[in-house]
Order: sequence, then C-alpha cells, then structure tokens
Amino acid sequence: MITMESVEQEIKEIAIEVLGMEITADQIVATEEGFLEKYGFNSVDALELLLHVERNYDIEVADEDLNANLLKSIRSLASYVINQKTA
Repeated sequence: MITMESVEQEIKEIAIEVLGMEITADQIVATEEGFLEKYGFNSVDALELLLHVERNYDIEVADEDLNANLLKSIRSLASYVINQKTA
C-alpha cells in the first residue's frame, strides 16, 4: 500500500541521487517549503527530478499541473503522486 511517508521517503532518495545532494534523506524535512531553492537548484534540476519521479511511479505530470505549488515541498509532490496513483 502506498503511504504519504513511503512516497516522501522515496522522493527524498530520488532527489538526493538525481540532484547529487550530499545529505541524507533524514536531513530533508518533507514539509519544508522552498526545498529546491534552499539547496540551490534551478528549474532544469526541478524538471530532472520530476522526470525521475514520473518514471519511478509510472505517472505523467500534466502540463496544467506544472506550477510552483507542485514543487513547493517534498510533501506537495508526494501528495500529487498519491493522488495520481489513486485516481
């Protein structure tokens, strides 16, 4: 069963791997807003993260859903994934 906690953990791990972060998943606060900006990532990095999340969860982020709220935090992205998987 897919849970918010498991999806958040997986997205943290994807972010660390894809973005080359030198921290652990436990150091990332899922509810912290401005996650990408905090670690110095740009829009290209954000798209790379989204591509990996799409592949990992076999979903497609609709163009109309690509906005600042989607990547506001790890939790907002995890919530989107859960909504897509349970729709």
